[in-house]
Amino acid sequence: MKNKKGSTLVGTLIAVTILSTTFVALLDLQASIIRARFFLQNDNTANLLVSEGLEIVRSIYEYGNTINDGKYQVDYDTKDLNSTNISSCNINSVNDSCDLDILSGGNGYKLSTTTNSKVFYRFIETISTGDIIKVTSTVIVKNPRGSDRVYKATAEIYKIN
Repeated sequence: MKNKKGSTLVGTLIAVTILSTTFVALLDLQASIIRARFFLQNDNTANLLVSEGLEIVRSIYEYGNTINDGKYQVDYDTKDLNSTNISSCNINSVNDSCDLDILSGGNGYKLSTTTNSKVFYRFIETISTGDIIKVTSTVIVKNPRGSDRVYKATAEIYKIN
């Protein structure tokens, strides 16, 4: 009987150690899942914004508007590229003239009017050669931890009469 006097305490300490290790591992797993969710959500939105940029230029060109070479900032409802020409947005140096805000109700993205830290930056670059326009749509996703992700798509648009 004297040998079993501390066995309850040792058993309790071992059980608490196992439970606390499991609990810490579960918290770490939950944090990883939350980070992955935000990454995938931003990844999906960035891919949609890249495609949308190409479609905006395609629509403008299809309805007969001229498209000059240059870099442009476009909203989801841009009808003309002449008034949106920019030169300060590029992959290496994004600034507040390139960022997008989600509209209320999630009805699209517009150029930002505030200088708060933004997540999505988009710009379009066009290069024409004859009846062919090469369009490059670029979206940069800013990460608060410092590693930005760049999403880019290029398409050639042909004028068919």
